[in-house]
Amino acid sequence: MEVVGLLPEMLPGIVLVIGIMLFWNRIYNVIPLYNTLGIMILAYVVLFLPYTIQYVTSSFTQISGSLEAAARVFGGRPGYIFRRVTLPLVMKGVFAGWTMTFIIAFRELVAASLIAPPNTLVVSTYIVREFEQGSVSVGMAMAVLCVLFTTTALLILNGSIDRQKER
Repeated sequence: MEVVGLLPEMLPGIVLVIGIMLFWNRIYNVIPLYNTLGIMILAYVVLFLPYTIQYVTSSFTQISGSLEAAARVFGGRPGYIFRRVTLPLVMKGVFAGWTMTFIIAFRELVAASLIAPPNTLVVSTYIVREFEQGSVSVGMAMAVLCVLFTTTALLILNGSIDRQKER
């Protein structure tokens, strides 16, 4: 099952995006998803879900089974054990996975340039468009803002993890 979860990471992003384009652009396709914002969301989920899964899986593997066993001994039901024991311990990994996935997706250009609907601007395609139109200074300014934004997100993530370690 782990291989299936990591399959999108093993293939280049352009191969996945072209596959998504071909699959959702067929004539007999029932759901008209191509050229909508939905196809872009689908492509981003397919491309970046494995990163989040890796973080969450590593968080789950670090939880000792004795914690859940102790909760069962004290009469905890499975839903209660998950909410009160497992979920608080896994949330750091979930938050780290979401943050890292956001940072990686923020700078992604291949999927955005291939399947973005018309008049939909993503940061990466905006920067490329500004460079192509000769507005190098605007493109560079936006690139610097992107670097500052992702660096700030990473620093917030590290700060929250450090605060959790101190508790």
